[in-house]
Amino acid sequence: MTNDALYTAADMADAQAKAFERGVDSVRAGEGLGGWRPIKSAPRDGTHIIAWRGTAHPPHAESMYWCGFDGAEHGKCDGAWHWVQDGDAPKAGPTHWMPLPPAPHASA
Repeated sequence: MTNDALYTAADMADAQAKAFERGVDSVRAGEGLGGWRPIKSAPRDGTHIIAWRGTAHPPHAESMYWCGFDGAEHGKCDGAWHWVQDGDAPKAGPTHWMPLPPAPHASA
């Protein structure tokens, strides 16, 4: 391997930051990222989803669910998106979503 093929930690961090910003820009532009959909099309029945929080600092994805006023599926239902992790609701909800992938198969 030559020195030209080696990346410094700074080079790698810069490349990751640029890739992340391209992803953020494509979501903001409505182009989607591998299946991202507008949040208004997400299921509102307590189904867990991968939610893109584009207005968060920094923008990121996490598992969330909708808890409607009439639903008791998760306890505290207030017509808002909640984190699966602890059931709390963020101040700013998600902007995009995608379904969770299938669970991995158990290895033999």
